[in-house]
Amino acid sequence: MTRSVHDALASHPVETTVEKRLHDVRPHEVFEVTYDAERAVCKVAQHPVGDPELEGRILKFVDAETSVPVPSILAIGTDHFVAGWCPDLPDDPTVDAARSRAMGASLARLHESASERFDRPGHLAVEDDALALDADDRWSDTLEAFLEERRRFLEPRGYGDVATEVLELVETFPRRVRRRRESNAAPR
Repeated sequence: MTRSVHDALASHPVETTVEKRLHDVRPHEVFEVTYDAERAVCKVAQHPVGDPELEGRILKFVDAETSVPVPSILAIGTDHFVAGWCPDLPDDPTVDAARSRAMGASLARLHESASERFDRPGHLAVEDDALALDADDRWSDTLEAFLEERRRFLEPRGYGDVATEVLELVETFPRRVRRRRESNAAPR
């Protein structure tokens, strides 16, 4: 795992400069950088649970295969990615009702656009520089595995109880966590 943004950027054959750190909360650090004379961001893993390579490949897929706007991916490494700068992002990160509805609509568009390629629930991974799906039988299986992983990460930081509560809800009501198409289909 690269722990230095300088090491990550040096792995690409273009001129780069680190401008400033934007975010430093494990498992990632995010920096404003200049990448091949273009303003950009570089996200670098700082903990094994961080997987910016997968995140970068997902963003690249979303950019190429869906109508959901995302920053362009300029470079991807095993523990980092570089993305184009988004000048339209608001300075205030507060999420209100209108912003929540807009994010929900974008998420619905993303799911609809990606459903032909990824037609079952599961976890995405990188295989041979491409996205691959480790499929599960039910959405609740996928969510339980994700929440258990997050709980193990959050617990030492004092936030494991939140993931535990949600995990208990999913385990108690697994039939409530399914895609609409699954709810109308015959069981497999």
